[in-house]
Amino acid sequence: MIIDSHTHIDNRSSLGIGIEERNPAEFDDFKQCIEEKKLVVLANAACPAEFDELSKIGGIFTSFGIHPWSTHEFCHYSDESNSADYKQIQGHIQREVNAMEAYYKKAHAVGEIGMDSVWCTCDLTLQRELFMQQLNLAEKLGKPVILHTKGQEREIGEILRHYSVKKLVHWYSCEQYLENFIVQDCYFTVGPNYTINNAVKNIISSVPLGRILVETDGISAVEWAVGRKTKAADIPAMLRGAIEAIAGSKNISADFAEKSIEENFYRFLEI
Repeated sequence: MIIDSHTHIDNRSSLGIGIEERNPAEFDDFKQCIEEKKLVVLANAACPAEFDELSKIGGIFTSFGIHPWSTHEFCHYSDESNSADYKQIQGHIQREVNAMEAYYKKAHAVGEIGMDSVWCTCDLTLQRELFMQQLNLAEKLGKPVILHTKGQEREIGEILRHYSVKKLVHWYSCEQYLENFIVQDCYFTVGPNYTINNAVKNIISSVPLGRILVETDGISAVEWAVGRKTKAADIPAMLRGAIEAIAGSKNISADFAEKSIEENFYRFLEI
């Protein structure tokens, strides 16, 4: 079975665009693909409304978490906010995360969570607080976590040492610090730019087969990575290409690699 281990179904919602503005055609295409059992997905929900919408798809697996890009919005923080207010804002983060515990509990995994100093300018002190509050809740609930690590790989690797939850590092694209995550027995997804990104190629060659998964990160991410229009029906074949690259690197058959990745997915989710 082909499994997309981390995706966003019309990920505009994770960029702060309301759920009512989602692309209904993309949602319906994914729904059909999943319910016809052409694809298994672990889809990210970045807010309660998105989680409820994704739950309408039969057979879907869901993760729930506040993305680091949404830190300022979640914290009601602006550039005019005074650093003296951090303690108050941090208390707000804890209360707001705990208020959504029911959604974290219903989800199969907590994520995508983490820190990012490359693709967003959200205050890193607040990102760290939001990340750790969600890790704390994942630990309490016994949920695995899905990690966004862009530009903050070293610090995140150190933070994770204090948590015993299962960890999936999504689309790791840094050429440093990989060993910090491997020694913690993390799982890793291979992103859609595996043919051109040396860091992603390194994931394929360096991570043990028992900890490798494949992902798209959603149609928008695929289109950004490969430079062409994509639809839900294209995803199984695209993921199969990543599986074949893994098989070639590990000197195993593509079918064996696919089966191993399927086993890894269900082991990560403890299903």
